[in-house]
Amino acid sequence: MLFVLLLSVLCALGVGAEPHTLRYLYLGTMNVKDFPEFLTVGLVDNVRIRYFDSVTGHCLSSQKWMEAFVEKEDPEYWESMNRRLKSRHQNFKENIQILRRRYNQTNGAHSLQWTHGCTLGETGESVSGFMRFGYDGEDFISFNMEGLNWVAAKQEAKITKDKWDKDQALNHQTKGYLQDECIHWLKKYLEYGNGDLGRKVHPEVQIYNRPGPWKNSISLTCMVTGFYPQSISVNWIKNGEVFQVSSSDNVLPNEDETYQLRNTIEIDPEDEGSYACHVEHSSLEEKRIVSWEKETGLNTGIIVAVVIVVLLLVLAGVGFMIWKKVSPLFNRGAAQGPRPHIYRLPSPQSSVVVPVTDPSEQATETYTLLTENNEESHSDSGKGFSKGSIGDSGKGSISGSSKVSMESLIAEGKKFRINLPFVSTLRK
Repeated sequence: MLFVLLLSVLCALGVGAEPHTLRYLYLGTMNVKDFPEFLTVGLVDNVRIRYFDSVTGHCLSSQKWMEAFVEKEDPEYWESMNRRLKSRHQNFKENIQILRRRYNQTNGAHSLQWTHGCTLGETGESVSGFMRFGYDGEDFISFNMEGLNWVAAKQEAKITKDKWDKDQALNHQTKGYLQDECIHWLKKYLEYGNGDLGRKVHPEVQIYNRPGPWKNSISLTCMVTGFYPQSISVNWIKNGEVFQVSSSDNVLPNEDETYQLRNTIEIDPEDEGSYACHVEHSSLEEKRIVSWEKETGLNTGIIVAVVIVVLLLVLAGVGFMIWKKVSPLFNRGAAQGPRPHIYRLPSPQSSVVVPVTDPSEQATETYTLLTENNEESHSDSGKGFSKGSIGDSGKGSISGSSKVSMESLIAEGKKFRINLPFVSTLRK
């Protein structure tokens, strides 16, 4: 019964198969353009829970469950953190000045980093803590929790080591914070944030290859991304056995608070072995295996390009045939029908074009009078034309009773249409 109760508590805290870490990061800068002089971030399992920088001057919550934690556990949390972090900002500025003198530096950009935190083991019992300082991107000094002393990473850090090691009360206090107080707050955060921190997101796995770093080699990369929590195992398998010659990058965070990892190996293209990427993660019920299929024959890109070119040529041919059918350049004769017979009028300046039609038609035929200047309009200028006979468009009709003579129309040199009831006498 006690064992079942313990499992229930561990599940409520999000503790079990995965270790959990509470980490605080501090960064102070000098002469860095467009960047805060001081900022700090609090993280639980690399998920940001709070943020502060010297520009805003306020400590802000990054998770909804963090608001619930503050409201219930410590309503004055944000105000006290603002005061504490503003004081720490001034402390960082002073320490950077001290280190500049110690390194004999004058101008230029400089940074001081401080990180500390604790880790709760997979069983919920084993704990570990860490505290480190770095200057200008390099390790400076770190705390050894087991030996209760400080370890200098640089010659310039020995002065600090000697000073801090003399104060054993400070070293005991540092150890007590890392293994007790830090763990206490980590468990509290896991309790309130279990819904988000305890989630499990399965990874996406893909294999891709590219030319290797040495001649006639291939780089195979197993890309695993989008998983949560962070802990994961990614291995290359050759012919059913773990392939030892491999390189794996560190796990990196994604913007959506998931993680990614790449595991890359180099192989000979003539290698006939079978390769597969094996992924194990707490979100998966069983190991995920993705095999690499070696490319054979023609390159897929070349095949696709050839198919596209052939399709374009076929489409161009079809388009040309359609255009040929509808274009007037190729259908002038068919569209106009049989060529008409041309009969000369008495005047040498013009002619009447008579279309060949069915002789059985008894209706009045329409003729077009073509003149040399081929004008399109005729004005009502008092030359014997009545309105409506020939409009502004140069078209009208003249019956057998018209008062206008054919000779006068020809003399005008205009283009018009006439209806003649005696058209049959003009046909051949």
